[in-house]
Amino acid sequence: MRPDNPVPDVRIAQWTDIQGLFHDGDSDDGALLLGNGFSTNIWSRFAYSSLLAESELTGQARELFGRGCNFEAVLANLTVAQQISLVVEPNNLRLHSKLGQLADEIRGGLRQAVQQVHPEPSDLCAGLLPMPGMCHTVGLPRNVLDDVKMHLPRYSVVFTTNYDLITYWVVVSAGMADLFPGGDAFDVERAESWRQDSTQPKIFFLHGALHLWRSLSSNAESKLTTNPGVALLDMIRLATADPDHVPLFISEGSSPDKVARIGASPYLSFCARSLAASRAPLTVLGQALDDVDLHIRELIECHPDRPVAIGVWVGDIPDQTNRPDVLRARATMIRGRLPRSRNVTFFDSSDHPLTDPEMNCG
Repeated sequence: MRPDNPVPDVRIAQWTDIQGLFHDGDSDDGALLLGNGFSTNIWSRFAYSSLLAESELTGQARELFGRGCNFEAVLANLTVAQQISLVVEPNNLRLHSKLGQLADEIRGGLRQAVQQVHPEPSDLCAGLLPMPGMCHTVGLPRNVLDDVKMHLPRYSVVFTTNYDLITYWVVVSAGMADLFPGGDAFDVERAESWRQDSTQPKIFFLHGALHLWRSLSSNAESKLTTNPGVALLDMIRLATADPDHVPLFISEGSSPDKVARIGASPYLSFCARSLAASRAPLTVLGQALDDVDLHIRELIECHPDRPVAIGVWVGDIPDQTNRPDVLRARATMIRGRLPRSRNVTFFDSSDHPLTDPEMNCG
């Protein structure tokens, strides 16, 4: 007897063997989805362990992490706790308020930590190693932003769940398009027309980003642009002091909470609709499609027959002879998260030029 829900086949290939199906060099209709693994591969301090250390969280907010460091997991648990408290202690307003305060404190700590650890463009240089006992480095420098710039525009549309500025810096220098031409506020009708008619490579920040903000007084959503002589990171830090500026930055822990925030934002809603509308062959890098991103999985599966290639990270396995088995195990887990997709292939993410381990800058 066949099971009602058979486990989908897990296909594993070399990236070089399948890349022509997802982009064919200079220009194609391929789509790309980037997750946090893309950014942490370049800048290790974006890892949750580093962000927690920099967050300055104390007291109960810090204790909620226990021995872990996953902000999304803790925030998701707080959401569950809030839901339970409303049923078990519906009149305990003090408890409800405390749980909300803890969630706000942790979200604020995450935003602060991302800004704190964020590199400047000049920091994104790989290939240099410190000389033991010396004050200088050796090796051949490699400008990582230039490397990313070489490969990112080969995809006609890029979706990212990352908050950092790495992809944005590349978008600006590569002449790719976002939804804020000239720094104007987001306009959904203009964006819809641009999405359908423009052949320019495009980027969509699915969960917002550090450089995006919303005005409390007007509800306008826009991006920060630099003034001469002022770095964008400094502009972001100054903007956080403006009481009218609210970061457009999804830091909720659970997928339903993220969906609620996305639904309240014209820009983020448009980005989500754009992913749902995309039928292009999709490459996924640095994104394990966990339950906290269930909404992303559902958007991907709007077109079950489109080809999907997912990079799997096995760089944490020191014994290279074990990596194929670990890759298959992790691919099998991810494959179960896309039950409706019929054409999914996995590959070692280190084989893709955008997640090359040699791009790590520290």
